[in-house]
Amino acid sequence: MNHSSSGTGSVRRLLHLLPPDVQRGISHAKRKMLGQPLPDQTLPLSAADQAAITCQARQAEQQALQSQHQAACRTRYEATCASPFPPQKVSVIVPNYNYARFLDQRLDSILAQTYPIHELILLDDASSDNSLALLQERAAKITQFPVKVVPNDTNSGCVFAQWEKGVALATGDFFWIAEADDFCAPEFLETAMKPFVDDKVLLSYTDSSIVDESGTVTRAHSREMFNIFGTDWWESPYINAGKAEITDWLSVNNTILNASSLVWRKADYSDIFAETRSFRLAGDWYFYLQVLLRGDIAYHPAPLNYYRMHSNVVRKTTSADIEYQEISRIQQAANTALSLPPNTLLAQRRRRAYLEPEVSASALKKRVAILCSPPFPGSGGHRTIIQNINALVAAGYDCDLYYDYCLDLSGCNEANARAYTESCCGECGAEILIGKQLRTSYDLVLATVWDSAKDASLTECPHKAYFIQDYEPWFYPMGDERLAAEQTYRYGLTPITIGRWLAHTMETKYGTPALHFDFCADLSVYHPLPDTSRRHAVCAVYQPGKPRRCSRLLLAALRRLKELDPDAEILLYGSNEQDGAEQTIPGAENLHVLPVEELNRLYNSCAVGLSISSSNPSRIPFEMLAAGLPVVELEVENNQFDFPKDGITLAQPDAEQLAQAIYSLLSQPEKARRAGDAGALYMKDYPLQKGFQQFVQAVEALLPPKS
Repeated sequence: MNHSSSGTGSVRRLLHLLPPDVQRGISHAKRKMLGQPLPDQTLPLSAADQAAITCQARQAEQQALQSQHQAACRTRYEATCASPFPPQKVSVIVPNYNYARFLDQRLDSILAQTYPIHELILLDDASSDNSLALLQERAAKITQFPVKVVPNDTNSGCVFAQWEKGVALATGDFFWIAEADDFCAPEFLETAMKPFVDDKVLLSYTDSSIVDESGTVTRAHSREMFNIFGTDWWESPYINAGKAEITDWLSVNNTILNASSLVWRKADYSDIFAETRSFRLAGDWYFYLQVLLRGDIAYHPAPLNYYRMHSNVVRKTTSADIEYQEISRIQQAANTALSLPPNTLLAQRRRRAYLEPEVSASALKKRVAILCSPPFPGSGGHRTIIQNINALVAAGYDCDLYYDYCLDLSGCNEANARAYTESCCGECGAEILIGKQLRTSYDLVLATVWDSAKDASLTECPHKAYFIQDYEPWFYPMGDERLAAEQTYRYGLTPITIGRWLAHTMETKYGTPALHFDFCADLSVYHPLPDTSRRHAVCAVYQPGKPRRCSRLLLAALRRLKELDPDAEILLYGSNEQDGAEQTIPGAENLHVLPVEELNRLYNSCAVGLSISSSNPSRIPFEMLAAGLPVVELEVENNQFDFPKDGITLAQPDAEQLAQAIYSLLSQPEKARRAGDAGALYMKDYPLQKGFQQFVQAVEALLPPKS
């Protein structure tokens, strides 16, 4: 949110606008990178170190929540399995193709189960060995339960077609797809069936031991192979909500390593089978994910299944390409269904990275490099960058965020840079790298502040763009920096601007066609509150450290307002600076920086909002409008393109004119109410997600994603 922030600008050239501890952190970080000695090492913690500590505390809190969730899932398993559950009808399906040499061991392990079996369905997919004869011979000797042998005249070419065929033939309430080359311990089925007393459980599985072609155990537990998360999640039994299992684990990696380790509750899965048949390698993973969108999962850590891994498997580039593309497709399906958090999207990318050395360049996802300076606490411009990067990642792009130097005093490394970034801006789905030198080839490079534009223009990327949040030349007096900032708009980078005014400026002043996305608001935060009465009060954005906020003009206008309306309450907010500004206005109060939830309550309790920006608008007036608060802003060129006609009053940049505009709303409550209602109605069409989608569409216009 931009309630306490501005665009990123050039951090190094705006040091005088930053709090002293942030200035100190930047200065120390630059000295460290240059190998220069630091000044007085006994200085208090910098803002960077404080932010890192905050991030560590948040990570500890997240770990505690995960531990609580894990304990709850274990307790649920124990309570569920303690309940009586009479034997159920379980259909066992054995799909086979040319595994005659393993069939006796497979069938013997099924017959040895301690849990009763309802029926056995033996499928042969036109094997060229003696599988069919062996299946028919064994079936004739089984008398404990019905047995069907169902051969194909021609090979189906798809194991999932055989799965579907077997499930269609099954008459039980549960089914177990026991692959022909695997086998299991006698208590497998009994253990896997216990959690089904909970009717929300759709899948139940156990851990597996890995065996070679001779049946020798080569790995006691398979969880070592899929647990890339560094967690003890699979060390104990549990029942977990399906969507939680997907979000935490299955959206990243296939944690059900072998279909033979799994028992299913019978249901109509025909729609999932239809899509699964289009997969060649990872259809089982896709199937599990889709089922768990409908119900829950149970797990037991005992390795009661024996998963046979064959030694003659050789990966080719073509199969690596297919596997990479199918994994990407599954991960994207999970994100589409559940809107996964950015750190999960990053974990997905790191999972795909295992395959990348074997994957051809044409199969890889499109890559975007974002060039930026490090954030600082309260930087709304950086938060906007991170949020839009996350939207790109969610849309299927691999993104790397490059900082030109490091802000973290506790160690200039990328792990610390991530912790620091997330403490300032929230989760980031991109890899965070330090330095200007690009580490790989990219399809698009995106500059984000004016002094990164030159670097972007010099890269060899086929596509180059410029993420423009404000007209940065106006940040400086006429001179070198102003001219240098303005020159960046002539480097040939495609502008992607927030708002229409900047796009108009790029096109009319610099002859550069621009893409844009609209100012939007988080409507889950900013919205009218029921049963809230509005006070005879004005809330005003007061940020003296940001010249574009025109703090002297704002204070003069509010002092004049108090002369016109002595009963009006004046509430300043937006900065923690203790400059005593409120004392210059009779009865004014300075609320300083407020959390977003309190901001919405503030907007709902006041009659008028005053937000002044002498450059590109910020999100603040749009958030005020979303909360039903009528807004007064400057009647200047930059505010003529993005605001609605109703809900906002534009006044000349003069204290008297601003005061009169506010007074007109305060003295006419019905006029203010109509304006507030119009603003809230307008903003209903501008949720935050819409802006993200527009940004992604702008990037797609330059660089369509790979499916």
